[in-house]
Amino acid sequence: MNRMGKKFLNNESGGVAVIVTLLLVVFCGFTALAIDYGQIVYMRRELTKAVEAGALSGARGLWPPDFSVTPFPPPWKDRQPNWPNGYDKALATATKNLSTPAADVITVETGRWDYNNTFTVTQINPNGVRVTTRRNDVPTTFAQLLTLNPISIGRSATAIMDWTNAVPGGSLPIAVNLGEAQKVGDSIKIGLNPATTDNGGWFAVPPSNPSTPTLLDYIRNQTCPPLNIGESIALNNGTVVPVLDELYTELAVIQASHPSGWDVVVPVVTTNQFNKTDQIVSFVNIRITEVVAHGNPKYLAATILALGGTQSGNPGPPGPSGPTGVLAPPRLVQ
Repeated sequence: MNRMGKKFLNNESGGVAVIVTLLLVVFCGFTALAIDYGQIVYMRRELTKAVEAGALSGARGLWPPDFSVTPFPPPWKDRQPNWPNGYDKALATATKNLSTPAADVITVETGRWDYNNTFTVTQINPNGVRVTTRRNDVPTTFAQLLTLNPISIGRSATAIMDWTNAVPGGSLPIAVNLGEAQKVGDSIKIGLNPATTDNGGWFAVPPSNPSTPTLLDYIRNQTCPPLNIGESIALNNGTVVPVLDELYTELAVIQASHPSGWDVVVPVVTTNQFNKTDQIVSFVNIRITEVVAHGNPKYLAATILALGGTQSGNPGPPGPSGPTGVLAPPRLVQ
């Protein structure tokens, strides 16, 4: 090999440029990946927010906006969900939370959640809404560098609003018979006089007894413990004038700002003998309109409302006697 050939082979003056070029390509690739990753994370968060908000809004939309109205205006009927309204609310809310709703594919389905991690699509008596959205043809810098196709990003969420199987503490110490709780829209009188049978009465959670001090404490300080379907409560239908007086005073204060009455959620039992212990089978929303604490007979007048809600509480399938209208707040399940 001549001198020029050896000089050419031993020349390393361009090596740095080659290494820098290779490193630059690698750096650009990692930069593209970082940009793409950030973009994908942002889009996933946006889609997740949209489907979760849509599902929660749709689950709430299955039911009337105002539980205090009885009977309900169309399209609702008593204690039945309305799937078209839930569908419309879910679609509108999901669309509102997307930056490119015209380009995104949004699917809304109503159905029943079985509390065993299964959602069955149906329009018959739905208790939940599932919202799915997909953003197609999402361009990525790294994919363009490698001449790959754009990607698709999808998200899904399911929310339910169903009958409550528990209510938080603070309930009034009044229980109602199941037959009365099913008389939607009817005015009833709960006789609070000693009798063999009755349609309602006082209660306390064992080991407490429904004595005057316990009942007054429940009313004045809202100390009634949380209540659950299947839990036993001690019943009493005797005349307790101090407790009736306390209810009368409380009702007068409430009617000063809410003339229609005092809406309260109370437990429901199957027995009509309110002098023993019985299990809670459901809950019902009643509107107390009058308390007669003196004279004969003494009673509490109330209207059975079609629906009611709790600020907390666990949704679940109704008890063996069926639902009597109290709903847990909407919540995400999937």
